[in-house]
Amino acid sequence: TTALCFQRSTPTPLSIMSSTSDAEAEVKEYLTKFTDAWFKAFSDKDPEQIDAMLETFGIDDETVWIRPSGNPAGTAIMKAMMTSEDVVASKQKIVEFSSVRFL
Repeated sequence: TTALCFQRSTPTPLSIMSSTSDAEAEVKEYLTKFTDAWFKAFSDKDPEQIDAMLETFGIDDETVWIRPSGNPAGTAIMKAMMTSEDVVASKQKIVEFSSVRFL
């Protein structure tokens, strides 16, 4: 089991919600859709598909990713790592959300 997190310099495109529970549900839905799209794009290793997926989810070159090792990486490094022949995508699934915090 690993975790992959990212931090953006600009807000992720989520709408303004009237309650925390609505915002939590929207964040969970965004991350679930992102995880599915991430797996598909990087399984196919198609650079155009990867760029389109990242744009769809509002991820740019300013995004800082936290890799499973705990080390940060920029978007270019993540793309190079995930499209490497050394990385083979076999399964990716969100098992649970233990918490959602808004800072």
